[in-house]
Amino acid sequence: MKERSDGGGGPPAWERISSEPLGDFDMFRVRRDRARSPRDGSVHEFNIAESPDGVTLVALTPERELVLVEQFRHPHREVTLETPSGIIDDGESPVEAGLRELREETGFEGEGAEVIGTVALNPSWQTTRVHVVVARDVRREQAADPDPGEDLRIRLVPLDEVRERILRGEITSCVAVAAVALFGWRETGSGR
Repeated sequence: MKERSDGGGGPPAWERISSEPLGDFDMFRVRRDRARSPRDGSVHEFNIAESPDGVTLVALTPERELVLVEQFRHPHREVTLETPSGIIDDGESPVEAGLRELREETGFEGEGAEVIGTVALNPSWQTTRVHVVVARDVRREQAADPDPGEDLRIRLVPLDEVRERILRGEITSCVAVAAVALFGWRETGSGR
């Protein structure tokens, strides 16, 4: 299938007129940008959340089970099933951060990890990008050591069941769904 366009190339960048910090909230900062529309010259305000880049892991055991974590998430007030994820610390590569998060959240370790893609968490109002790391043949080497604000349960789900769990709404985190999709496309060589 060929890409179609209404012509004219891509949209041009908007001129940023000003940028003003509004608040610092530990995990993120908020700023307000004023920018001029290249289409009609009008000025608009945009509130933007700035936060560090993150990482999420597609971690597979030798038995081809996906290592997932279950945890209570405060914004939605529910327990979620997700891929191990976290913030990339200063000086860390996405692979280093991913393996650290895997170790801390699950006690699993692996080698030969690689970044297979990067997704914008929500480009309409956030700066965060999340790097998807794949680690194969991971094994539980130690007890999990989660952050003080985390209470995690480890779930090993056969890889061939993950798609159905996503479709049933058991895995709803956009980062986890995107990570599994990227991995599946890489494995099968298919965009379907």
